[in-house]
Amino acid sequence: MSNTVKETSRSFVDGEREFFLTYRLSAQTTGDGRDQRHSITAFSVEKSKASTQKESTCSVHIMNLSAETSLRLFELIAQAESPVFPCHLADIVRDQIHGMSFCEVTPSAAKV
Repeated sequence: MSNTVKETSRSFVDGEREFFLTYRLSAQTTGDGRDQRHSITAFSVEKSKASTQKESTCSVHIMNLSAETSLRLFELIAQAESPVFPCHLADIVRDQIHGMSFCEVTPSAAKV
């Protein structure tokens, strides 16, 4: 079962276009109830003065990171100075995880 841990929204204006962005951190408990998997989802709605609307979304599933690390990653994205659009979410998450120290990865990642 998946539940929303945290959600935040922001808007951004670029000339004739206005963007409404929502970021959501969700947690899903595994079947045995021992581990949680997290996902970060970015939603974007673009509205223009010509009354057109475009929507996009992207979800990134995060495995083997602690809940605290997943939350820090979510907050980094949600509070970024420039808005993070869905098309860039996967690259940003990958780059941030790549730069983390190994101590932030949960012990379950080392199971063989």
